[in-house]
Amino acid sequence: MGEGTGIPAAIGAILMGTGKITEKGVLPPEACVNPMDLLELAKTKVKAAAGRGFPIHIEHIDKDGKSQQVNLFS
Repeated sequence: MGEGTGIPAAIGAILMGTGKITEKGVLPPEACVNPMDLLELAKTKVKAAAGRGFPIHIEHIDKDGKSQQVNLFS
């Protein structure tokens, strides 16, 4: 459950505490969180189980069904 609830909440709290989230009220994440701020923080603070590295994987699937892993930090 950590990946789906605890980790995102902790990252959000850190972003709020560091002033990267300033909006107030009930908002969807896309209205107040810069995705790259979130990913950079996750890259430095979140460890994957069994030491497998950064726990977030982004995959692009084109209209023909071809899958490609995306590296945002290269």
